[in-house]
Amino acid sequence: MLRTFIQFAALLLTLIASFFLLKGNLNLSPTQIAELSKTGYGGCSPWVAKSLAAQSVDSRIGFILLLMAFLFQMFNVLWPMRWVDFSISRSGVLVALIFSIVIFGTSLLASRIWHKHMYASAVVILKGNHGP
Repeated sequence: MLRTFIQFAALLLTLIASFFLLKGNLNLSPTQIAELSKTGYGGCSPWVAKSLAAQSVDSRIGFILLLMAFLFQMFNVLWPMRWVDFSISRSGVLVALIFSIVIFGTSLLASRIWHKHMYASAVVILKGNHGP
C-alpha cells in the first residue's frame, strides 16, 4: 500500500505543480494579449504581442504534454507487473525514442501554427480598437 500511495501521490503532485506553474499563461486569450501589448501612447507593440502569444501557446502545449506523461505513468502504475517487466527491452526503448521524436516534432509544428493564429487574432483585435 505504501508503494502505491507514494507513486500515485508523486504523479498527482507533479500534475498539480505543473498546473500552478503554467496557469498564468494558460488562460491568456487573444483579447488579453491585445490589451497587454498596447502602449501608453495609443500604439501597440507587436513584439510584446508575439511574445505573449508564444508564451500562452507553449504553456498550453506543455500542459498537454505533461498531461500525456501523467496518463502514461498512471497507466504504467495500474498495469499488473510481471517478472519480465523488470528487464529493459531495447526494442521498447527504440519505439519510445521514435514515439518521443514524433511527438516533439508534432508539438513544434502545432506550436508554430497555433502561435500564428493567436497572434493574428490579437492583431485583428488591436486593429479593431485602433483603426487601420
